[in-house]
Amino acid sequence: MGITKNFTIGNLVGPTLIIYTIWAIGQFYGERKIINYIKSGIAIVLGFLSFITTLLIIGTLIVKISHH
Repeated sequence: MGITKNFTIGNLVGPTLIIYTIWAIGQFYGERKIINYIKSGIAIVLGFLSFITTLLIIGTLIVKISHH
C-alpha cells in the first residue's frame, strides 16, 4: 500500500494529450484569440466522433457480411 495505489499514469496521459492537441491546433489558427482554442476543441470532438462512427459502420458491415 503506497501513496500512489489509486493513481495510474493513464489517468494523466489522456487529458494531457487532449489539452496539448487543443493547444497545438489553437496555435495553428492563431494564438491571440480564445475563439481559436474553442475551434480547435470542436475540431478534436468532431474528429473523435467521425472516427468512432466510421469504426461502428465498418464493424457493423463486417458482422452483416460474415453472417450472410
